Amino acid sequence: MVHYSQMRVKARLNLHRVERLLKERGWSKSRLSRLAGLSYGHVIMLLQGRRPNPSIATVAKLAQAFGVPIEELLEEHDGVVAR
Repeated sequence: MVHYSQMRVKARLNLHRVERLLKERGWSKSRLSRLAGLSYGHVIMLLQGRRPNPSIATVAKLAQAFGVPIEELLEEHDGVVAR
């Protein structure tokens, strides 16, 4: 059985949407990293597109921090695949 944290999203993280949510809330990337429980370096790499296919657990943490559904942070809605 594949562990939840090892699942990868088929769709790419919608960087424009994440940046827009940051701007709308007046949050820094540092604040997002704290609220999502992710390292600052990980958040930076995500937003620079250096980790375009994050785990579903990472996307869930970002979505929870923003208070939005996971799907809202993805470019496409086509599920997940095992790593």
